[in-house]
Amino acid sequence: MTPHSPRRLLAALLAAVALLAGCSHSQPRNVVIVLVDTLRPDRLGVYGSPRGLTPMIDAFGATGTVYRNAYAQSSWTNPSVASLFTSRFQSQHGVTSFGSALDDREETLAELFKARGYDTAGFISNFLLQQKLGFAQGFDVWKVLTRHDPNGAPGKFAVLKGRGDGVNAAVFEWLDGRADRSRPAFLYVHYMEPHSPYDPPDDVLAKRLAGQPVPDIAAVNGFIEMPMKPMPDALLPGAEALYDAEVASVDTAIGALFDGLRSRGVLDDAVVVVLADHGEEFKEHGLVGHHQSLYQEVIRVPIIIATTAHPQGRSEDQLVSIIDIAPTLMELTNGKIPPQYEGQSLAAGIGAPSWWAKMFSSPKPLLTRPAYSELIKAEGTLRLRPHEHAAVTDGTKLITGVGGEHDYYDLRADPGEKHPDAVAPPQRTALDHAMDQLRAYALRGHEGERPAIDADTRERMRALGYAE
Repeated sequence: MTPHSPRRLLAALLAAVALLAGCSHSQPRNVVIVLVDTLRPDRLGVYGSPRGLTPMIDAFGATGTVYRNAYAQSSWTNPSVASLFTSRFQSQHGVTSFGSALDDREETLAELFKARGYDTAGFISNFLLQQKLGFAQGFDVWKVLTRHDPNGAPGKFAVLKGRGDGVNAAVFEWLDGRADRSRPAFLYVHYMEPHSPYDPPDDVLAKRLAGQPVPDIAAVNGFIEMPMKPMPDALLPGAEALYDAEVASVDTAIGALFDGLRSRGVLDDAVVVVLADHGEEFKEHGLVGHHQSLYQEVIRVPIIIATTAHPQGRSEDQLVSIIDIAPTLMELTNGKIPPQYEGQSLAAGIGAPSWWAKMFSSPKPLLTRPAYSELIKAEGTLRLRPHEHAAVTDGTKLITGVGGEHDYYDLRADPGEKHPDAVAPPQRTALDHAMDQLRAYALRGHEGERPAIDADTRERMRALGYAE
């Protein structure tokens, strides 16, 4: 018997173990991002809601990682989606108005996946995310889906938000029409149901009302369309009932989407993200809608990530942000994370690690850092609150305003943010330091272009409750 050196034996053993480990864990093939516009986490059962609105999302959450302390980078759609696509802050990518274009110098997530051989497609029911504003960068297909209002008043722009069934039909048509279905897919699906104006299906609303009177839908939508006019308290329960019915409706659409993806094999090996771009206010601080403040009800969002080949149900209390999604998807699919990304990858806590990783390594801990949100507005844009920047740490929060305002909140003792002066001096210092870091990021960004907004777009914006 020929003797072997201990070093050679160890090298052979390590090589065999590495081979087995590589075979036991593969990277997800397809990537699916499902964004629900204006969805509050407190409406989801997987986040503790008792309302029973979201059985489909809850079932998905039971297969993945639910991030309970997740934050949007802004309180309205365009900058939040820009941050999702670029892993950069509003002060960096420069999307500060309805006419701001995402600069083509920004490298989007779709561009990265397209360069890696993916078919890329986006199906969007929010007309604000127009192709001419740069959101379609890297997408082979970018479809903004809206509906015409048959009862629209003469002279008024008769276009309604798209609904889930139309979005799903477009998704399935694209998948079925791909020339080479063996190629991996990067799919972005953006639903709009929980965003005003509310028009839930009659049967869904009736189930939600359970015999209660039908709200005055036109009045509710009218007050949201004119955010400077406070909604009467008497209308608030109706507004929330309409919102809840829309949440239930979009949950059904997501269930149908997953069924269609599953039947086409897309979910056989995929990483799937379900999230919101921002939440919604229901007079917790006097306003209804969004785009006017940085309170918890508009910047705290659901984020759920799952690899469908390796289901697992777990929750994570770590502070995370929308900007963390892009680096996570890149790492999970064995891609290179661009150096300009501000987010951190969450991949270490997602999926099924090999037995080798379980035995000989521990999960890479996430860095403890604040979550940052911004509400930077172009000059002349309506402001109903002075909020401009927010920094959230483990249990505390600072909101600063355009006039130098500083509001310090203890989120553990005061989750409703009613007492803006309840944080001790040492914690204030830490929050001030975090805010200084956030403002420094603006030096690394650049202002986005701002094309002119035409009359039709302005009319649509007003119908959605936006004023500029």
